Amino acid sequence: MILKERTVPLVIKKLEALLRRLPSDHPQWSRIEEDLFKYKAGYQGEKALDYHLSFFPKERSFILHDVRLVDDFKHFLNRYDYNNPMCTNHY
Repeated sequence: MILKERTVPLVIKKLEALLRRLPSDHPQWSRIEEDLFKYKAGYQGEKALDYHLSFFPKERSFILHDVRLVDDFKHFLNRYDYNNPMCTNHY
C-alpha cells in the first residue's frame, strides 16, 4: 500500500520556472538546463522503480515516497539512499 504518493520534486518545478523567466542568452542558462536534465532523469528513474514496487503485496507492505529520515543525533540521512522506504514483513 502506498502511504505517501510520489510528487514532482520542488527543485524541478523551480528550475523549470527559472528557465521560463530567464532569457536564453543568459550566462547560466546551460548550467541550469543541465541541472534540470539531471534532476528529471533521477525523477524518471524513481518513477520507473514504482512499476516494480507495484508487485509487492499491497495488504502487507507500506511504501513511503520521498521521506527524509533522521537519526538519533538529528542528522538527516542521505535522502538519495532512502527515496523509497518500505515496511513489509518479508523484508
